[in-house]
Amino acid sequence: MTAASSRASPSVLCVSASQDLGGGEFVLLDTLSSLRARGVAVRVLNLAPAPGALARTLGARGADVLFCRSGRLRDPLSAIRILRFVLGRARGFDLALANDSRALVYTALACSLLRRPYLWHVHDLLTRSGPFEKIALRLGPAGYIAISQAVRQRLEVLGCPAVRIAVIPNAVDVDQFHPSVDGADFRRELSIDAGALVVGSVSRILPWKAVETLIEAAALLDQAVPAAVFLIVGDVVTDHAHADDAVRYRDSLLALRDRLGLGRRVRFVGYREDLPRVMAGLDLLVHTAIEEPFGRVLIEAMASGKPVVATRGGGVPEVVEDGVTGYLVPPRDSPALASCIAALADPEMRSRMGRAGRACAVSSFSLTRYGDEIHSLVARALSSGGVAARARE
Repeated sequence: MTAASSRASPSVLCVSASQDLGGGEFVLLDTLSSLRARGVAVRVLNLAPAPGALARTLGARGADVLFCRSGRLRDPLSAIRILRFVLGRARGFDLALANDSRALVYTALACSLLRRPYLWHVHDLLTRSGPFEKIALRLGPAGYIAISQAVRQRLEVLGCPAVRIAVIPNAVDVDQFHPSVDGADFRRELSIDAGALVVGSVSRILPWKAVETLIEAAALLDQAVPAAVFLIVGDVVTDHAHADDAVRYRDSLLALRDRLGLGRRVRFVGYREDLPRVMAGLDLLVHTAIEEPFGRVLIEAMASGKPVVATRGGGVPEVVEDGVTGYLVPPRDSPALASCIAALADPEMRSRMGRAGRACAVSSFSLTRYGDEIHSLVARALSSGGVAARARE
């Protein structure tokens, strides 16, 4: 008798090796709430050097959370400690879902010993460059959940079996991110004039986000759109693998802003938890990331009725319809970005694209759609011990 057959409801163990809250971790929160709402018992195992924003948010949402301290990949004691933890306190599950490549390595080891199936939720355009990616891509999960067709195509290029890959795009709470949310208080908090064009970038500050492109575009718009204010919302990551690079990158952005004399027009807002309010306070969202796997903030802005200007590449063209819900521009092309921002200084253009974006978010990226698809995939994995998923057209 399997564990699933001995209980009224199946049990899923979601495993994350992140301290911070980024796109992948917000998707994990959506997965947790979606499965629980559909009768699946979910427990989250957080592997990190210390509890961080993810663990705090999970706790605040009433999730069943287990925390286990992790170390570096080459630390055998860390691996032994994690395996003992899973085989002891966390063993009562029917299916595991790894939320990142680091988590996948430990999930695969534990599931091989417990003879449990496991899935890998892939949030990145993988490259084999990191040690965990190299190991993870050699493993054989029962199924891969790709957040975009671009991610699916990359997995296939790297040798993952196409029959095991399901594409389930990310989702947005279209009731929480809504055009009716009042952003006036957010603007007043930042002392922004009522007539200003507020352009926002919302992301973790990492080099591949290419935020310098927005700062350069702001300099080009100094005369063309003098009333524009540019907000950089987000902060650096804290995990040891990326923190130092992120801090150096943030410092370089501040230096670029000051060198271009944009201290009053380009403002670093820092990390915000009130993103629906932030999106409501913007007139448009700019996303300059290079090879973005999906771009969750894009659908948050669209659901809020805001047009977006984003870098063409990765999964972004699957989200933004060029000329309809926003504009797509080449990577690191600050003149093209500036031109699109200038076009969206027209309120009628913003309103038209904002309405189209809202309609797209509701029809294609709702939490109901996401919950149904992720639950169906998990149910198939639980019933068969494996997944032969159909890729989403």
